[in-house]
Amino acid sequence: MLGGTIVAWFLSSQEDIAEQTKSNGSEFMFSTFSMLTEKKILLLLPLLVYSGLQQAFIWGDFTENIVTPVLGVSLIGGVMAAYGAADAGGSLLAGRLSSGLASMSNIIYFGGISQLIVLVWIFLMKSYGSIMSGYLNIFGQAIIWGFGDASFNTQISSLLGTLFPGQTEGAFAQWKIWQSAATSLIFFITSSTTLSARIVLLLFMLPISLLAFSALRFMIIRKELIQNESVTCQS
Repeated sequence: MLGGTIVAWFLSSQEDIAEQTKSNGSEFMFSTFSMLTEKKILLLLPLLVYSGLQQAFIWGDFTENIVTPVLGVSLIGGVMAAYGAADAGGSLLAGRLSSGLASMSNIIYFGGISQLIVLVWIFLMKSYGSIMSGYLNIFGQAIIWGFGDASFNTQISSLLGTLFPGQTEGAFAQWKIWQSAATSLIFFITSSTTLSARIVLLLFMLPISLLAFSALRFMIIRKELIQNESVTCQS
């Protein structure tokens, strides 16, 4: 954090930093929450919430209720290292493949299907069998989940920057507010709910988030077609 702060300081001119310091915090908060009246952000909200739910699941439920009982506490680090490697590699690949709304959409759908497979896999699996079977299943689940997380994180960033070019600070603030709230929710309800109930919650939210995103995609494409037709008629 210290290193990042120092680098950011030298990358920005001192005049810009001084101007940002003078900005009114209440105005920023108002502009951030006023975005909730826009259809685009409302249709993205389920996806922003799900991004927090899925991160809480992999760091909380997966390590405590799946990795530890089957492989032991000592292998949590190894499993999460595999998850992190898949997440990093997937982020690099997704970033290179992302070039427009069509590619962003395909990558998000890929991430959703990947995590849907893992959720159903975990929900239906009553026993991991032998130690070798446990290794293969759990490491496979962690790696696939990592690819899904990479898909969501990279493409949500790209979407917010593309859809809200003049409101990037507010858009990213919305993402982190809802993501953090969803992550907190999972940890708060852990003691009063079962693992199956939390998996069902994710299985419920994931399709809703993808359907809402599909509606947003359709709305954007329709708007572009209308604009193109209008330009064609004028010419």
